[in-house]
Amino acid sequence: ARRGKVVRVGNAPEAVGNEELFLFDQETCCSDLVLEAGGARVVKKGKIDLASFALFGPPDRTTGVSEWTVRVERQAGVVFVGCLVPPRSPLQGFSRNLVSSAWMIGSYGYVCATGGAEAHQQPLTKKAKAQVGDARVAALRFSSGSSVRMCLDRDARTLQIKVNDLIPFVLTGVDPRARPFVNLASEGDSLSLHSQDLRQDREGREKKEGEHVGGDATTESTPSKEAELAELRRIRAEADAFNWG
Repeated sequence: ARRGKVVRVGNAPEAVGNEELFLFDQETCCSDLVLEAGGARVVKKGKIDLASFALFGPPDRTTGVSEWTVRVERQAGVVFVGCLVPPRSPLQGFSRNLVSSAWMIGSYGYVCATGGAEAHQQPLTKKAKAQVGDARVAALRFSSGSSVRMCLDRDARTLQIKVNDLIPFVLTGVDPRARPFVNLASEGDSLSLHSQDLRQDREGREKKEGEHVGGDATTESTPSKEAELAELRRIRAEADAFNWG
């Protein structure tokens, strides 16, 4: 199979410290996706009946740690962000329906893995929420303006995902050959890759995690059961509306 070419802006380096400045890989994008901002932003232009994929990150790396931040510029339909093992199967459709191996989070807060020894979709939302410390409906949801931070540790075979300012959660058993991807369903939806100061982010994350572990048991008021059920029905309706392929 032909190797995808990593697209870069000008003479941008492949890495600064531990942060790789990889942009979306044009050769992995579905035909209805367009790259803008020198390859840093992907936009779904075509109106087709299948969700579309775009990959990024190094195509040949199987050791070490990589970190990326995906910013949601516009989200009208269901969006997935995660890592998958190429080649994927099927080529289009929602990533949650892949029969090949992948690990991901959806914009409606659904976390899952696909493929592997199980050869089917494995829901992981409850485990992710337990790590985050928030069991509410849609606790992991993201939308326009959100950021999703991923840290792939190929040696430890883990994928850490952080949604906005939440405490990150970790998925285990991740294949070291995995590459990061986005999966967009609706015309006009757009995602971009952003660089950040990893050291400062880690310090802030460690402080937040320490406060979470060592703090008191006081929590915000719990929403009513009726409100939670209404929110759950709305989220399921949103997901079902894009349940293609």
